[in-house]
Amino acid sequence: MLRVFKSRFLRILSFTLCLALVPACERARAAAVPVTEPELEPVTLTLFTDEVLLFMEHPQLVAGESARFLAHFSVLADGAPVRAGRLTLEADAASGSPLRFTVGAPKRDGLFTPEGVFPTAGRYSARLILESDQASARIELGELVVHSDLTGAAMASGSAGEAEPPDSVPFLLEQQWKIGLRLQQARVRTLVARVPAPARAVTPQGLAGVVIPPLAGRLSASEERGLPRAGERVTAGEVLGYVEPPLGAAELAQLRALELEFDLRALEVERRLADASGRSSFAARQRERTQRLQGQGLRTQLDLEEAEQELLRAQSEEKAAGAAHAALERLHGERGPAGGGLRLALIAPIAGTVVEARGTLGEFVQSEDELFRIVDESTLWIEAKVSEFDLGRLGASLAAELVLDALPDQRLDLATLGRLVFSGGPVDPVSRTALVRFELPNPGVRLRAGMAGTIQLGTSRIQAVAIPEDAIVYERGRPSAYVMLTGELFQKRALSLGIRDGEYVEVLEGVVDGERVTTHGAYAVQMSSLSPAAFGPGHAH
Repeated sequence: MLRVFKSRFLRILSFTLCLALVPACERARAAAVPVTEPELEPVTLTLFTDEVLLFMEHPQLVAGESARFLAHFSVLADGAPVRAGRLTLEADAASGSPLRFTVGAPKRDGLFTPEGVFPTAGRYSARLILESDQASARIELGELVVHSDLTGAAMASGSAGEAEPPDSVPFLLEQQWKIGLRLQQARVRTLVARVPAPARAVTPQGLAGVVIPPLAGRLSASEERGLPRAGERVTAGEVLGYVEPPLGAAELAQLRALELEFDLRALEVERRLADASGRSSFAARQRERTQRLQGQGLRTQLDLEEAEQELLRAQSEEKAAGAAHAALERLHGERGPAGGGLRLALIAPIAGTVVEARGTLGEFVQSEDELFRIVDESTLWIEAKVSEFDLGRLGASLAAELVLDALPDQRLDLATLGRLVFSGGPVDPVSRTALVRFELPNPGVRLRAGMAGTIQLGTSRIQAVAIPEDAIVYERGRPSAYVMLTGELFQKRALSLGIRDGEYVEVLEGVVDGERVTTHGAYAVQMSSLSPAAFGPGHAH
């Protein structure tokens, strides 16, 4: 019985001692754990120039403490990181010497890390100066606040912390650089409401021609060139070949009589040309001599004027004789060789390209055969068929943009590059459309007759906030865009859209003027919002 009592007494005593020693144990355990300073929220800054995007992070600045700045640079034109160059951080205090922290190269692609100490607390006016082959920039950072101690820095850090907005999507710069993500600002633009209409390119009237022989006969080539082939250029009036019609005995006798008369006439014309050329040369020399003597006072002004009139008469006669001689030369080509049959010249009606050449040298051709087809492709007509229900919406000065099926990435402004030549006319009773025609210069023959496409005909102009069509992504058929809030944070915005004008779309709701939306790479940001783990871990500095 005594043994049991002693055992209970010892257990009670031990329990009482433990209760008494608990505060001391807790104090000893707390003393053994090291005290860590609270982690301060860093300062972030996102700024743009015409060439680069800057996303910078730096700790809360404390006087006398070393601070490292993490300056990320992206080239706006292609979304690439700045891979080489020199970066200087300049900071000016109200009193004291300016501070300059410089790094001669990025720590890695896109990241510069200038580091330094701010000796005194206060507000510093600061800027970054980037010098690189990819881009150059001078970026004003505003004021950097340097605290006197950690307490002030902790208070600033606590007030700077903010919750992320709804529908935000983190997307690190390393991910942006990998896909070449690009941005564009939403801006107020002049947009044109347009009516679409099917269109095609056609050859204008007068810029296509065919060559048909006047009579049946044997096809022959000219002495200067062979028969033209498809793809060759010809000039208006050029002789492309000859047709030699068959002649009987009576026709040959008559032809020879005509040839004799032709030869006599040719001799007369050549004599006239020679005489006229001689008189013109003599008159020119006489005028020069009279002008020289008149300058010496040996001839009067009246003598000089008579000499000039004589020169003009002689030159006129020479020109007329030359024209007659040229006409005989052309007729000589149609005569054929001396003693042979008649040759009828095949003349190019227009200048252009031979697109079809069907005749064979020596072949007997008929008077209805189309031997050559020539097209001048320097100008095209773009014809559109507009629904009768849209005709009333078209303005007097018609804006038009053409997209051809074969060139979907090219938009041709027909009102600027060409001109409207026809609009209106009767409505086709079958298609219920009316014709609108533009004339479009075609330098270098970029376009071809027969090409099909769509014309967007302007109806009205408005001023509205617009973004590129590339910035719009669809989820379950609903349009949205991703707006950059900071360098590594985007927000999904549901959009209400208005009219489309070329590559731009009116935004009624969702994005405001000046905000930057993703264009190239927008779908990658969307996929990141659905599966963030698929885009890898964050970056390490």
